[in-house]
Amino acid sequence: NTNARCGFIQVPLDWNKPGAGAIKIAVAINPTANPENSPYLLMNPGGPGGSGRDWVLKYITSLGTQKMRDSYNIVGFDPRGVGASTPVKCYTVERNKMFLYDSSPYELGSEQDINFSKKAIKDFGKACLKNTGAVLGHVDTQSAAKDMDIIRAVLGSKKLNYLGFSYGTLLGLTYAAYFPKNVGRFVLDGVVDPTV
Repeated sequence: NTNARCGFIQVPLDWNKPGAGAIKIAVAINPTANPENSPYLLMNPGGPGGSGRDWVLKYITSLGTQKMRDSYNIVGFDPRGVGASTPVKCYTVERNKMFLYDSSPYELGSEQDINFSKKAIKDFGKACLKNTGAVLGHVDTQSAAKDMDIIRAVLGSKKLNYLGFSYGTLLGLTYAAYFPKNVGRFVLDGVVDPTV
């Protein structure tokens, strides 16, 4: 997407202590032909862990309809810990693939298999904590929803228009619970039950 505008928005690392450090949230905007007179539409593709920034940069033509893209400045963002935002780092790419896709050398469901898996998960968690640091304790839906209100404010919008898919619906519902007076047009597609 050659028309996209990219940047970063600074948000508090810890929303309970806003003055105790900051992280960056990566955003990309697909502007309309007349961006100054068009409203913004924030989107999240789901996951959790999906990159809204990548959707705007790489897949914008598959998002919604042409009429929607002509009417709204589409804003994609990478939630905290995701993609180009301040990331969670665990293993190298190769070691991460091994953790995710390699099989246990033991019979499935055996005590050895379960112990092997428990150790692999414990080691993965330790690596994430060691390589990510304090950010790891603040990668959550509530913080991401509060980050969305900062994005709204930086864009100069009184209301947040939002399009969320799958996990993005939970993010949208969380935003609406925190900021009901700031809710504009919301489309929640593939709703995740917030009670589970």
